[in-house]
Amino acid sequence: MLSAHAAKHVWGRLAWLCDIARIMSLPTLDWNWIGSQAHALGIVRILCVTMLLANRLLNASIPAAAEAFFKDDPETLSLANEVQAHIVSEHVFNVESPAYCRLMMRLRERPADRRRFLSRLVVTPCPGEWQAVRLPAPLFPLYRLVRLSRLAAKFVRA
Repeated sequence: MLSAHAAKHVWGRLAWLCDIARIMSLPTLDWNWIGSQAHALGIVRILCVTMLLANRLLNASIPAAAEAFFKDDPETLSLANEVQAHIVSEHVFNVESPAYCRLMMRLRERPADRRRFLSRLVVTPCPGEWQAVRLPAPLFPLYRLVRLSRLAAKFVRA
């Protein structure tokens, strides 16, 4: 779960990777169980990218039992390279940018998870909608329409 949270924020805090690196070093971890849970949740790719980042940036050892997670996904290395370049550049990702959306879509290995992420992104209002239009509390559900209209306007301008 720490990996999924860090991914959501594009690994923007080194402390998260430090925590994960420390956890990776625990000798009693059941990597078979961790792998099965990550697979069930659809976050194997996110877990692998996180472990690679901890390895590269903090010299954390990737346990031999965890290395098996990497064999089936060629996208992991590319994503780790991209995120590492982002981290060392100290650039803050705009969570409303198309680049962020593309990265989050690539981090999801299952098509159903990509569709779910995209649908939530499209219809879930964020602070931008609340700042753009002030609606009384009873009309709060209408912020979804504000969200849709703002997104449409963005794509028309792009």
